[in-house]
Amino acid sequence: MEKGVAEGCGGERESQDEEKVDEAIKVSCWKSERNVTMGLLLTITCFLFMDQNLMAPNLTDIARSFNMTDNQRDTKLGGEISLSLFLVGAPVSLIVGFHADRVNRKILYSAVVLFGETGCLLTAFVEEYWHLFVLRALTGVALGGASPLIYSMIADMYPAPERPRASALVGLAMGLGLRISV
Repeated sequence: MEKGVAEGCGGERESQDEEKVDEAIKVSCWKSERNVTMGLLLTITCFLFMDQNLMAPNLTDIARSFNMTDNQRDTKLGGEISLSLFLVGAPVSLIVGFHADRVNRKILYSAVVLFGETGCLLTAFVEEYWHLFVLRALTGVALGGASPLIYSMIADMYPAPERPRASALVGLAMGLGLRISV
C-alpha cells in the first residue's frame, strides 16, 4: 500500500513538474514571438520615418525636373509638400487612434502602412507637381496612422513596467529613420 501511495505522490509531483516546464516553454515561446514582432515593428517604423525626409536632400534635383525656380522650389517642395503630409497625417492619426480599440490593430496597421507606403512608392513615377503633392499627402497616412497603432500594440505586448523601454525603442527607430533619410 505504501508503494502505491509513493507512486501516486511521485506521479503527481512529476505531473506538476511537467506543468511547470510546459508553462515555462509557453512563456519562453511567447517572449520569443514578442521579440520577433517588436523587431519587425521597429524595422517598419524606421522605414516609415525614412520617408519623412526623403525629399530633403534632393529638392533642387526635383525642382529641376519640374522646371521650377529656386523660389518655387522652396515654396512648393519645401513648404507645400511638407504641409500636405502634415495636413493628412494629423487627422489620420486622430481617426486611427480612435479606431485602434475598435478594429483589429494588426489589420489596421497593415492597411495604414500599405496605403501610405504605396503613395511613397508611386512618387518614383510622378510627372507633374500635383502628382507629387497628392502622393506625399498619402504618405502622411502611413506616418500619422502608424504612431497611435504602434503604441497601442506595445501596450498589448508588454506589461506596464516594460512599456517605457519598448516605447523608447520605438522613439529610437523613428529617430534612426529620420537620420538615415538625410
